[in-house]
Amino acid sequence: MGCNCKRKKQVTNNLDSPDYIIPAKESFSQLSTKKIEDFDAIDQMEVKRIYLSLYPNSKGTTSTEQMMMDIKTAIEIYDVKYRRT
Repeated sequence: MGCNCKRKKQVTNNLDSPDYIIPAKESFSQLSTKKIEDFDAIDQMEVKRIYLSLYPNSKGTTSTEQMMMDIKTAIEIYDVKYRRT
């Protein structure tokens, strides 16, 4: 007897979900005050955590600098799309 349940649609990102964007925005605002050159290992892990919360299917092979830019872009798009500041 096989399962007749429908396959769940695979999530490629969480960019439209306030449950992910709003906490990411709060964490990111603290990180964005620092220069990337001054990041320590904890800061880098936090960036990766935020990035993977927004892009769960990502392999995480992107540089910290690229992840920061992607997170910033995702937050800006969300703010414009939903007119939140």
